[in-house]
Amino acid sequence: MEQLRRSIKTGELFDVALIDIEKSTPDGIPLASRIASDPAFSRIALIALRSSTSPDDDSRLAGLPFWTWVTKPVRRKGLRNALQRLREPAQAMPHVPSPSSSGPPVQLSGRILLAEDNPVVQEMTKQMIELLGCQLDIVENGLRAVSIAAKGSYDLILMDCQMPELDGFSAAGRIRDRERAQGITARRIPIIALTAHALKEVRDQCLGAGMDDYLSKPFSFDELSSRLERWLPKQEPAHPGILESVVSGAGSGCIPPRGTNNGRGIGLAPAENAFTAHVDTSAWGEFPSLQRPETLSTLLTLFLKNLPDYVTKMQHGLQTGNAQLVVEGAHTLKSSSAMLGAATMAALCQEMEALGRADDLVRAPEVMRRLHSEVVTVRAAFEEEIARRQPRDAAA
Repeated sequence: MEQLRRSIKTGELFDVALIDIEKSTPDGIPLASRIASDPAFSRIALIALRSSTSPDDDSRLAGLPFWTWVTKPVRRKGLRNALQRLREPAQAMPHVPSPSSSGPPVQLSGRILLAEDNPVVQEMTKQMIELLGCQLDIVENGLRAVSIAAKGSYDLILMDCQMPELDGFSAAGRIRDRERAQGITARRIPIIALTAHALKEVRDQCLGAGMDDYLSKPFSFDELSSRLERWLPKQEPAHPGILESVVSGAGSGCIPPRGTNNGRGIGLAPAENAFTAHVDTSAWGEFPSLQRPETLSTLLTLFLKNLPDYVTKMQHGLQTGNAQLVVEGAHTLKSSSAMLGAATMAALCQEMEALGRADDLVRAPEVMRRLHSEVVTVRAAFEEEIARRQPRDAAA
């Protein structure tokens, strides 16, 4: 982003940006959204770099602000063809509907334990899991996860890696130690790691700690569903008509997200630039339950309720020289804002978290200043969205 902004100042504007969207480079898609939503970069055509052309990969690209794609490893012919397609609007990458918009979600059977300290992530995951037909219990730290897992009968555990009191890696290790002590090996509880990093070393750390799978945050409904399908049995939906109405956004109580076509697919409405420059509402379309206006209002309200606590924690960490407080506040706010589409806020939180982990608080005040400005803007945007939905919420 810094190089793009420098190009504006020098007058040497870019015409095309190639962005790697592999999960090993998790900043790719948020970066594309930030570029596409900034009016200063409206002339830049975005090309996605992807490693496959599978249907699963297509679903990840559904509606994202890319003009076309190039398969890696990049060959001269493939890149030339992509650049030629930029001259032919009719050949641009078509919108591929996401699997969640094509019909009711798969129904699974099982009791799940979610260990997660972020209230927004807790609520969003709860909405998704209930839509999949599973039962869910929630704990907010690793110590409680170990304790509850020993008492309850769970079919699967979703384990956040970074939690207070005991992190997910240690919690998973204790659960595995208990299972081994009880002679449980063949039928151990599957544990899926929830991690903010998709780096290979983090994945290896998850597996080394005794976890069976991993899911990078922010995750979509389809990503969560596909992970759970690996470990839980399917069942027939009890009320397919209701599921269909939730997924399709049908019903008098539904309000399509801003900048979308009736709530399906991603689109930045020109009149909404003041909003979409800071909030990528396409993220809302990735969660079928958010098609219900009261659900989104609840989540936005929950986010705003907790927002001051995270900002205060980071600010206090800067004032006292406590880098760990900066890391904790930034990490939690990063996850919440990313899942709700506040990509710029999430990126600034990621910067703050990185500075805190490096114990480099010299540069942090400048990033914090920009974060404060973004907080004011996003808060106003979310409050406006909540107010926009209130009449429908009251009538529903």
